[in-house]
Amino acid sequence: MLSGIITLAGVMMVATAMLLLPPQIPAERAGLLPALGFFIAFALSTTSLVLTGIGYWLAGCRSYWMMSASMWAGAALTYTRMLATAAALLKIRLLWKRTPKFSANFGRMRALGGTLVEILFAALFLILIVMVIMKANEIGWLAVLISAGGLIRFFLSFLAAPLMALISANSEVETLK
Repeated sequence: MLSGIITLAGVMMVATAMLLLPPQIPAERAGLLPALGFFIAFALSTTSLVLTGIGYWLAGCRSYWMMSASMWAGAALTYTRMLATAAALLKIRLLWKRTPKFSANFGRMRALGGTLVEILFAALFLILIVMVIMKANEIGWLAVLISAGGLIRFFLSFLAAPLMALISANSEVETLK
């Protein structure tokens, strides 16, 4: 998960640079390097997705719906894994937080309250995405695609936790009936 923290830091630095630094090269004179970088990022993302799908297929999962739901469930733990990795590297003791399961008062609002940090991070990334898109005329659309791609990845990862909490709350309500 250390790579996730490094990726997050890199995405934040690139997005901040895109927002704060004035463009030094006009978008039409950017040359081959940004296009090549975009192609490499697309190829690596596609390869990662295909290899993850092959792993699920070899494990016996034949449903694309179940594969994508499993990936969303794994993405819901992004913040938890990053926090645990940072705590281990910085030698910080974390408090154990027990989540309420199968109780009559476990509702949708309580589920969303349990993922408030992830919701705030998702909102932060959404604001950064909008700000990068608003500067598209200054920095060029290729630069927007490159920087917004990483931001969208983390936006969706942090948004997965509230989604999974709501699904859990709905299934627990159905179980208690």
